[in-house]
Amino acid sequence: MKDLTSGKVSKNLFIFMLPAIFSNLLSRAYTTIDSIMAGKILGESALAAIGSTSGFITLITSLFWGLGTGVALYIGMKNSARQPKKTAKALKYNFTVIILVALFISGLSIVLQKPIFALHNVEPAIYKEAKIYYIILMAGLFMSAANTTTNYIFNAFGKSSHALITSAISFCLNVGLNYLFMKVFQMGVLGAALASVISLFGVFVVNVVALIITVKNLEREGNVLMVSTKTVEDANQNDSLEQGLRNKKSPRKFGKDELKTAFSYIVAAWKMGLPCMLQQGVMYIAGAVVNPVVNDLGGASTAAYTVCLEIYKVCTIASYGAATALSNFSMQCYGNGRVNLINKGIVTSLLQGLAFSMPVLLIMIIFPNTVASIFLKEGDALAIPYIVRYIMLCCPCMIFVIVNSFFHAFYRGVKVPNLAMICSAVCTVVRIVVTFASVKSLGMDGVYLGFILGWVLECAVCLIFFFTKIWKTKKYKEMEKAIK
Repeated sequence: MKDLTSGKVSKNLFIFMLPAIFSNLLSRAYTTIDSIMAGKILGESALAAIGSTSGFITLITSLFWGLGTGVALYIGMKNSARQPKKTAKALKYNFTVIILVALFISGLSIVLQKPIFALHNVEPAIYKEAKIYYIILMAGLFMSAANTTTNYIFNAFGKSSHALITSAISFCLNVGLNYLFMKVFQMGVLGAALASVISLFGVFVVNVVALIITVKNLEREGNVLMVSTKTVEDANQNDSLEQGLRNKKSPRKFGKDELKTAFSYIVAAWKMGLPCMLQQGVMYIAGAVVNPVVNDLGGASTAAYTVCLEIYKVCTIASYGAATALSNFSMQCYGNGRVNLINKGIVTSLLQGLAFSMPVLLIMIIFPNTVASIFLKEGDALAIPYIVRYIMLCCPCMIFVIVNSFFHAFYRGVKVPNLAMICSAVCTVVRIVVTFASVKSLGMDGVYLGFILGWVLECAVCLIFFFTKIWKTKKYKEMEKAIK
């Protein structure tokens, strides 16, 4: 495990951040490429079909982003405490449960497809294609949840390069298959959906293999510790350490005792995971609520909104990479008691994130028409003014989004995810209220106003929580006193 708290903080965070940024770039480019190729090859209506239920799909997947984050933090803390066998058990039990939960939710979402589409006011003209895309993507939800969780686990181990490798594999598969299915085989929206799910499957296989190897290594490390502390002194001098390990292997039977152990690891991990899950759900529920309002404004608005969400992802790639570094740094500081380094970590990671984010934001603001035209083919010009308007109004305000992402990461890292959830709730409520209050008179500008005011007020709450120090738990204060 890479110890981010030893050595120069700025260097450690930068080295951890770079793979995380490139990983985010590739993973977010995954959906962005989908949108660009769908818009360029298939046209505005296909883009609208893909985006018509994007709010709901993102909401469901975001729940597993949050759950995976919390579970990975718990597993990372076990690993930081040098408990390899417990880490291995926590990893395999929680990973299995996450897949089972994702399978249940994806099945339920497919069964409830008709009422979900009715709530989203999906236009009849794009209904068939939207249904195909939705069902196929929801069928692959368990792989998406598993892949996300795996990346978070390896990040918690200080191995951000794993997410970079799997994101590169996913990106290459997705781009190649999108071109093959949409351009060569002319499979339309079906091709876009299949490309996404097949890409997920390829990465899923890689991740399962990587986790199996990791669990075996952790169990072997745990056996070495047991042998070195308990059996070596009593072993015959002619016995090798390897023989001792074979003698110490635990039985593979999964009885009542092991079931109780598994349950305890799952409960402990989910105590951290559920608040993170709720925080992500609160953050993205606004998208699911606003999506039908946008669909009511027409196909061009839906297509533009789909593109706007992709622009948002591109603009926040670097900040989320730096925030990932801060979350894991804070988690390690909290786990090993070096909380005196946390303030330095916050300032350093925030400055690094801003340094990488600002050039992207400036390019968007300086060349809005060029950026908008990247997503649409010639002749589909109805959506472009909406996209340009979003860039000019919202991109300058994404500085607040960047700051918010760092505080979310920090609060999760120091085990107070409830504060992050409250901050997200403020943004969600403001965004929904402002959108519904202004969309009739302002149209898409009302949707954009909801974004902006939500981000600004959320940032204010994040800062209030930080400077009033209500995030400092009893354990944190005890660690501070111990250092002094």
